[in-house]
Amino acid sequence: MTLFERWAVNEIGTPQKIHNIPPGDKVRQLKASTKDKAVWAPEVNKLLELKKQLAAAQAQPQAPPTSGDSVASLEKAIAEQGDKVRKLKASTKDKTVWAPEVNVLLDLKKKLAALQTNFWSIKKLLKGNLPLSLKRKLVDSSILPILTYGAQTWSLTEIQKSKLKVCQRAMERSILSVKRTDRIRNTTLRSKTCIADVGRETARLKWDWAGHICRMHPKRWAQVTTQWAPLDGQRRRGRPIRRWRDDLDAFRNDWQNLAADRGSWKSEGEAFAQQWDIENG
Repeated sequence: MTLFERWAVNEIGTPQKIHNIPPGDKVRQLKASTKDKAVWAPEVNKLLELKKQLAAAQAQPQAPPTSGDSVASLEKAIAEQGDKVRKLKASTKDKTVWAPEVNVLLDLKKKLAALQTNFWSIKKLLKGNLPLSLKRKLVDSSILPILTYGAQTWSLTEIQKSKLKVCQRAMERSILSVKRTDRIRNTTLRSKTCIADVGRETARLKWDWAGHICRMHPKRWAQVTTQWAPLDGQRRRGRPIRRWRDDLDAFRNDWQNLAADRGSWKSEGEAFAQQWDIENG
């Protein structure tokens, strides 16, 4: 038994509790209870070694983001984390409380920046001499899935829809080596690239997911929460928060009943996606 364990048994009473004490607390308790350096020096060395291991782990390069991390979801996470940090800073001046949340926020911003550079990671291919048909396949298979990941659950406003389209138009101009000052219409760019429209793809994914929910068992949580309407309480002042089903209700009020017929649902899905494309073209 080490000197620390002997001291801990005398102070705490049970050896089982010794291993539950964090290294930093061990050192502080030892220094407060005795001035004998031989007792607490080994624990200080352990604490320093743990700090070195932590610093080495934090210095390792992070893995690049996968396709499961979308720009929209990361921006939402950053906004939520930013609100959390601001509330913590306003409620307390203790840095140890809000510093970890700040680190989480910075990590999310780094992840977003890495994802936004995904397009330029294949710049040599998209801006090279490859045939336009191969560039189109590369964008549809690598860029579009990242841009629309999680679109089944999005509740997009008109501004957010426009931002998605602006992002895709910028990629198209880059592929064709065209500048905004050239004053070329978006329809002309699309007729040349023929890439899948992000608006239609987003609408298609949402429509397919809505049909899947409607065909679920009535007791499944996904269907229960979709149909749930609170009868008590009072919403806050201002414009109502945009709901997931608002786009579907605006298109057809009976969309939940239509999902039972897969053929009709598929044909209506094309009209739903086309309407989204026209409204936001």
